[in-house]
Amino acid sequence: MPHIRSLPAPGLLAATLLGALCAPPANAAFAQIWSIGNEVYLCTLRATTTDHQVHVSKPEWFLVWSDWSFPVSIGALPSAQLDPGQTIPDSPRFASLKMRCAVRDRFDQNKDYVPGETTYSIELRRDDPFWRISDPLTGQTAQALPRDGGTVKFTLDRTDLWLQPLYLRKAFFKEGASSAKLDYGPLYANYKLVID
Repeated sequence: MPHIRSLPAPGLLAATLLGALCAPPANAAFAQIWSIGNEVYLCTLRATTTDHQVHVSKPEWFLVWSDWSFPVSIGALPSAQLDPGQTIPDSPRFASLKMRCAVRDRFDQNKDYVPGETTYSIELRRDDPFWRISDPLTGQTAQALPRDGGTVKFTLDRTDLWLQPLYLRKAFFKEGASSAKLDYGPLYANYKLVID
């Protein structure tokens, strides 16, 4: 099975640049995860809608390794029409997003989930304060929920806690390749992944 480290540097650079330059399709919502340093994780994402449909990331399980990362689809989450004075649209079908990750040895980059291996997870529900941002246009607090045409971008880091070894170090929302990012702010105090 091929390993990431066997890829030539130009190929890795091209993959990184391609992910940075390409805007996500407008008919799906996306998420992306990075790690710090040489940490390697195997992750999956599940978005649940208000009518209880579950959309599993495509691919279902994917490697996260330093700055080698790419957006994964988390299903269709259409935006609502903007209300007067509103600059960030609602995502009325979005109910929650669950991230589940296994910690991998940096020299073992098998892309397959092994049944029974230890995983850690966090679920961010629609009403969680996590999604609140300061709207750069109005200065008011607003929700930036996952929605079609946009990507929620997470950075995972390690803790010293055995049962909660991972936390969300930072995260932001970006719509399209040229738009400004909407920062979710400092997260490390509250958002740790818990052992499953």
